Parts: sequence; structure tokens; C-alpha cells
Amino acid sequence: MGSEKSSATSDASSRIELPARLDTSAAAHLHEQLSAQMGNDISLDGTAVEQVGGRCLDILLAARAACLSQGKALRVEFPSGAMVNDLAILGSSLESIATGDAP
Repeated sequence: MGSEKSSATSDASSRIELPARLDTSAAAHLHEQLSAQMGNDISLDGTAVEQVGGRCLDILLAARAACLSQGKALRVEFPSGAMVNDLAILGSSLESIATGDAP
């Protein structure tokens, strides 16, 4: 696929490195990555994020809902300042995406 990396660890936790641009062109790939990891705890690495668009935010919120329904965690690690800022502009926040630890 693209240069984005995802890997599963032995404790059923998956890590996805988010791309610089979470815009419409990244939406399908983001959805595929998250869908492939459903059933696992998921950690999103936001270090490289420079832009977050509405379509990818919707996908992240849907992934959060899916994780909550499965009793799994969705975490955002190392969010960039741009990621935090764009989420705020879109009326969202890291807390609205992340589930925290699984129950």
C-alpha cells in the first residue's frame, strides 16, 4: 500500500502511523487500515499529521464508536500541534476520538 505503516503486536494491540495529510484523498486508506485492525486495541501515531479534514475525522469517530462497542481501546499517541489545532477547528478534540484504555 502507501508509505503508512501498521503493525500488530503480540498483545492484540495495533499501531497505525497517520499520514501528514488526513484529507479526502487519505480517507479510503485510513478506513482500510482501521477496518483491518478492528477487534484489537488501536494506537494512532499522530506525529506526522499536518492536516485533518472532515472526512477523516468522520472515519476516526466511527472507529472510536466501533472500538467502544467491541470493548477495545483507540488511543492517539504523539499528536502533532497541527492535528490538535485542526480537530479544534472542526469542533472536535483528541478526547472525542480516543476511548482511553479498554474496560
